Amino acid sequence: MQHSRIVLSAIMVAALTACGGGGSDNSGGSSSATPATAPAQSNPLAIRGTAATGLAIANAQVLAKCASGEAAGTTAADGTFRLTLPAAAQAPCALQVVLPDSSRLYSMVPTGATGSAIANITPLTQLVVAAAVGRDPSEGFENFDSSALAQVSQQALADAAKRVGNSLASIIILGDANPLTPPLIAATASGGTGNDLDRLLDQLKAKLAELKVKLDELVTAVATNPG
Repeated sequence: MQHSRIVLSAIMVAALTACGGGGSDNSGGSSSATPATAPAQSNPLAIRGTAATGLAIANAQVLAKCASGEAAGTTAADGTFRLTLPAAAQAPCALQVVLPDSSRLYSMVPTGATGSAIANITPLTQLVVAAAVGRDPSEGFENFDSSALAQVSQQALADAAKRVGNSLASIIILGDANPLTPPLIAATASGGTGNDLDRLLDQLKAKLAELKVKLDELVTAVATNPG
């Protein structure tokens, strides 16, 4: 009988210890929940790209307004930039770069983007955004409305890029390229040469000058008649 009591006591102690361990797990559960959200903390939304007009836009201010969170940065000599937003920031984001003459170009990161997103900022991206949102991107940036931009997905931007390409077919051959996301290497003032996308920007700039059409006028036309 004495032996039975000892065995029973040992079982109860083991059971209570297990229950105590379960309690620790519950409080540890809060700790284990933290790593589940850690990726959002350690890998927040970051935006990188190149700002160019055919020539790199160097040492220029880049601003991002997102559904939650904002960021600012400066372009490098080759026009590249990288913005890291607050940990809780979420797309969509409207982007603006300020040129040396105080004019501005626009782009955007579509809804659903996470981690490291690519968004070039060029005259072509401005046209694509205008076609996607149906208004001048400058208005969309100044009067930022995340609920309106939330309807602009990556696919919506790709479709808008195709419409812009069709509209500009007599000026430049954009093809199926979406100018927002492909690698853009811009020519630099120091003599660096650009890639094919950069040369398209040169062609667009030259053609608009030849036709005596301002980019803002073309943006307005695309925004009011995105089809």
